[in-house]
Amino acid sequence: MDAVFLKLLNLSVQAGWIVLAVLALRLLLSRTHAPKSLRCVLWGLVGARLLCPFSLESVISLMPAREVITTRTVRYGPAPTLHTGVPFLDDAVNPGFSRAFAPAAPVTSVNPLQVVCAIAGFVWLAGLTVMLGYFLFSTLSLRRRVAGAVETERGVREADSVPSPFVFGFFRPVVYLPAGMDGASRGYVLAHERAHIRRRDYLIKPLGFLLLAVYWFNPLLWLAYILLCRDIELACDEKVLSELGPGAKKPYSQALLEAVTFHRHVAACPVAFGEGRLKGRVKNVLRWKKPALWVTALSVVICGVLAACFLTDPKTPAYAGSYVYTGQAPDPLLEPFGITLWEDGTFSYMEGPASSYIGMGSWTEKDGVLTLTDTAGSTNRVFLFRWSEEGLRFVKEGSDRFIYTDVQDGELFEVTDDSFTYTVVQEGDLIETTDKPAANSPQVTVDTFAGGQAALDLADGCQFVYRSGDPRDGGSRVIILNPDGTFNYDGGSLASVAWVGTWSQEGDVVTLRTTGYAFDRIDPDMEREIVNRFRIVPEGLAYMESESYGLIYAPTLEDGAVFVRKDPYGGVPAGGDFYKFSDCPRRGN
Repeated sequence: MDAVFLKLLNLSVQAGWIVLAVLALRLLLSRTHAPKSLRCVLWGLVGARLLCPFSLESVISLMPAREVITTRTVRYGPAPTLHTGVPFLDDAVNPGFSRAFAPAAPVTSVNPLQVVCAIAGFVWLAGLTVMLGYFLFSTLSLRRRVAGAVETERGVREADSVPSPFVFGFFRPVVYLPAGMDGASRGYVLAHERAHIRRRDYLIKPLGFLLLAVYWFNPLLWLAYILLCRDIELACDEKVLSELGPGAKKPYSQALLEAVTFHRHVAACPVAFGEGRLKGRVKNVLRWKKPALWVTALSVVICGVLAACFLTDPKTPAYAGSYVYTGQAPDPLLEPFGITLWEDGTFSYMEGPASSYIGMGSWTEKDGVLTLTDTAGSTNRVFLFRWSEEGLRFVKEGSDRFIYTDVQDGELFEVTDDSFTYTVVQEGDLIETTDKPAANSPQVTVDTFAGGQAALDLADGCQFVYRSGDPRDGGSRVIILNPDGTFNYDGGSLASVAWVGTWSQEGDVVTLRTTGYAFDRIDPDMEREIVNRFRIVPEGLAYMESESYGLIYAPTLEDGAVFVRKDPYGGVPAGGDFYKFSDCPRRGN
């Protein structure tokens, strides 16, 4: 629900900018004799933005920002910010906004903003229900009111219950008149109402109300809907005058005055047309004159320019994208080191799958130098980069040191098509498993053991992965047996260390001895050598709990748990060619 609400919120903000532009242009056009139908076209641009969930990019776009706030910022931002695209607004709002919605513990606690958005989603749904209920109630109430109307001519009905003339109906619109209306005023009123039908206004007004029902939380859209209804009436008046000629201005105005009786009841209905704002309409009728051809042509050009500028999104900043570190990481488990700069001015990074720290914050650019401010930790850390076509080059002077990798001055983070996104797993989150590999992930073929009796020959090394069904374990654990007799162990995304040591094989038992010692969990005063044993089974390596000690980050690893010989999609970011897999050779049949 929060994702739906955020999408609608961002669309409504973009539509709000168009409303402001239309209001300014509407004020300018009011001093000219531009056709009032142009205003309806301009309001149509607002509706087009609300209806379309996507738009093209353009260099002439005047839209300040594509998204004011993203789902990623709401869920994982350590210091959430708004990105309005207007610098002075961002500077004024974001300091207080970040303080109000910053999580107590960025990595482990839920963002307060995520809770607020979840609640706002249900409030929005309640408001939508009320608006749709009013729409349905108004439609049924008006239908019941005119149920006894008598047809006096084709498409025209009269009834004592009709307070003033209006058009009602979605598929077969009908003009309803108060009983007994006759004389010259009747002809002018019918001309007006039939003009509504020819213009398809009986569809435009309900559609506008339904859009308002969806985006009811934006006050600018309420204003837009009210003005749309007024401009529809003005445009319809002008259409009648253009057909009848200037000589009809006075009698047409008189017909409007005679027809207005309790018109507010009908004007408030989202599915019918009454007289509306009478005083302004009469003044507009008396001042009307046929617009010059050049004025009409200029009006069309203005609509086209406004559409091109506000129905397109700004071009994605050249700096936005993903970059991967090309230097030497201190440990293979810290590759790939990836940074992603998002177009909304935020970024994220992680120094490889073995890192337990997810860096997030905001980035700015000035004179080709990008400043990344990491706000995920207890203290803010700043990193400087100089941008080039090939990627980002680290500027050591003035930059803080990364946690695990000592990046040297001038080293390159190369442009890549992969997006380095890292998700913080929180208690209660669902981790779904799939057999489909992630894009660009390393491929491994799982051989079928003949009769399930063949043993593995590990002389050339092999890789194994254990997938836990418990999200608190931090995802997949990976064991890499290297050909030189060493091994690497990655304890999952929540692990803060990656173990190394030596391995050996005796028959169908593989022993891993980790460099160093660990404190005994039962007797803290005693140190024990970290030794873990596994039995070779057809699927891979089965954990021997009774003969093992110290396999860190394995609270749920029970005796016989199998590290299968297959790809570790659950523990490697998409596109991270971190494990160089080779197929484990077999011996015997």
